[in-house]
Amino acid sequence: MDAKTLEFIKLFNQLEEEMGIETHTKYEKDSFNRTTFLKKLEALCDEQPKYSFFRSELEELSELRNVIIYEYKQDVELGIPSGWAISKLKEILDKLKNPQTAYAIASKPVETCGLDWLLSDVIQNMGERKFTHVPVVDKEGKFVGVISESVVVQWTSECLRSKVKEKMAKETKVQDIMSLIKEPITNYWAFVPMKADGYSILKLFQDYIDRNQRLGVIFVTRNGKNDEKIMGIITAWDLGRIER
Repeated sequence: MDAKTLEFIKLFNQLEEEMGIETHTKYEKDSFNRTTFLKKLEALCDEQPKYSFFRSELEELSELRNVIIYEYKQDVELGIPSGWAISKLKEILDKLKNPQTAYAIASKPVETCGLDWLLSDVIQNMGERKFTHVPVVDKEGKFVGVISESVVVQWTSECLRSKVKEKMAKETKVQDIMSLIKEPITNYWAFVPMKADGYSILKLFQDYIDRNQRLGVIFVTRNGKNDEKIMGIITAWDLGRIER
């Protein structure tokens, strides 16, 4: 085999090794009893979104690998990997091994508000800072809800319908609108661990779209639990940071 072919085969072996680690199985090379590359790829695509993003390219590269292996066994020259194939395989392997994390993608630091804050102050800050979502925390710093654009609209609507709207606008505290901030109105939220990869973030947004729902914000915590400190926020505005 020439240098390009050897490099390609070496990279593909590394890919198979990575796939074996991801599925916690050893890649079997026995020609009569093995998990084929495509079957393992299919399983991984169901389990991990990052593999789905490269599925078509990996399938094409596996066809090239099969041709090369056949050539090696039959001692005939059927093809030599191009520079593109080698660089693409390197790129995919690197992104599979070292994907962007949710923490790297998220906007930081996170500004929260307390239950005793005046809602008017929170809304003013949202307008000035161009925030679309502000997490609400209790005195212990634990998450209790979200003030979003939809919450602001709902509360404003209630003020306009009320005979004491001016007083409501000036004196309402965050704790007074618990019914609006505890459960999503039209903007849903989710929590993910800081090490979740960017492809999982994209899939999460798509899953909500598929259900005809709007995922307004993702909160990033150490282990993806809602009782942990919020370390970052991901909205649709942050998706452009994700490398495809």
